[in-house]
Amino acid sequence: MDETGASPEPLAAQQQKQAQSTANANALAESFVDSFKTELISDRVWRTRAQLELAVVEYLGWFNTARLHSALDYRTPVEVEAEMVRPHPASTAITAVKGRALATGLHAE
Repeated sequence: MDETGASPEPLAAQQQKQAQSTANANALAESFVDSFKTELISDRVWRTRAQLELAVVEYLGWFNTARLHSALDYRTPVEVEAEMVRPHPASTAITAVKGRALATGLHAE
């Protein structure tokens, strides 16, 4: 305990959690850079900066929409996002029941 009577454990736990979060973020960034270099940059030469810029934009579009990602169970980011925004079947059924009850003048809770 310090002079305020506070225990250092909560701060230590917070710092450890933050360090883990930073390490995970760094790992993701390093993985992306490795993929970028391997899949786009290595063994290629662009004659102009404009060609390189276009290649980078096209790569990012492909990477974010069509490329299969191991971290996403070999699905594309577009597939995962569509799954996340799709309503769950149970919530759709509840909404349908409430809508039917409202249409008949009954109150569904």
